[in-house]
Amino acid sequence: MNAKRRYVFEMSKKELGDFLRFLAESLENDQATQVAEYGLDLANMRKLKFSAKTWPDDPFQVKVKITPWQTEDSEDEESEEDAYARLKKRMKAYYKELHANLLANQQPSREIVSVFLQDCYRMTAFQGYGDEYYQVFTQACHEFQKAFDQEELKGMQRAFDRIESLKDRCHERYK
Repeated sequence: MNAKRRYVFEMSKKELGDFLRFLAESLENDQATQVAEYGLDLANMRKLKFSAKTWPDDPFQVKVKITPWQTEDSEDEESEEDAYARLKKRMKAYYKELHANLLANQQPSREIVSVFLQDCYRMTAFQGYGDEYYQVFTQACHEFQKAFDQEELKGMQRAFDRIESLKDRCHERYK
């Protein structure tokens, strides 16, 4: 199983120094995946989080969290439905921002346009969610990008209206 591994220790200041030196040496020398003295499992490590807190007259409370690399057989992998739902939720927020900018006759930010359009193209990779609309939707996105690049507010508004129309028709049928 590739679950995050969490460890908690209580240590004196000197023990904490020894622990950090031992951990650093183990990582530098690519020694055993187990840091046996402390029971840490460094196998397949992608991310290491470390914190140490203390209060007057108390030992340090040391927390270590190790996140492994995901593998294809990992139980933690996100399903296609979850990925699609998360993408749609993010797109909704950027869509609202774009719509508000265009209604106020304001040029939207490059970041919002870029992320929204990338998400639009990513969305069309999902099969079974309105495939027959994907080609014309992608064309409307290209038109929006072109108008944005040329800083043509009216062109952006027309292309966005087309995107909105296609979105509404697709959602009417698939939601």
